[in-house]
Amino acid sequence: MYYRISKYDPRFQIDGVHSKDEWTSFSDIGCAFNGEILTVEQYIETENSYLSCVESILLASRVSALTISCLENYEALLCWKNGDTLAGDMLRDFLRDGLREKCWARLSGSNVYLDFGYDYYLHIGCPLERPEMEKIVHAHDLFFELWDSPEDLLD
Repeated sequence: MYYRISKYDPRFQIDGVHSKDEWTSFSDIGCAFNGEILTVEQYIETENSYLSCVESILLASRVSALTISCLENYEALLCWKNGDTLAGDMLRDFLRDGLREKCWARLSGSNVYLDFGYDYYLHIGCPLERPEMEKIVHAHDLFFELWDSPEDLLD
């Protein structure tokens, strides 16, 4: 199954477009949304929800590590490279860099595929059926929807 995970409540979607004024990027820290300033602490809380959600999905999928491919490194100081296999803290660090738009890549394991979408979306393909995914994602105060698999993964 292939899913799109986000912090966006689907009740605010109109024709597939999120209609609520919400932050979409690390660079939005300090900006106002719906009359509230996004703080570093609020951002980190949401980012940590994404990281722990991914860890729970990997655990349920019986995957302990993911490998980087198609890397786009937007900051010269980042140490990531194609072929790196990431687990534990290294995987968390890479996911933080991806969510903060410092890099983009595909991550894959034996039966899991993950990449970053625009506007703080996370795409993940895994063997988990909808009820199990719903339980995991909602436990981390996030939302999900079924998503189309990228064409090049179907080959």
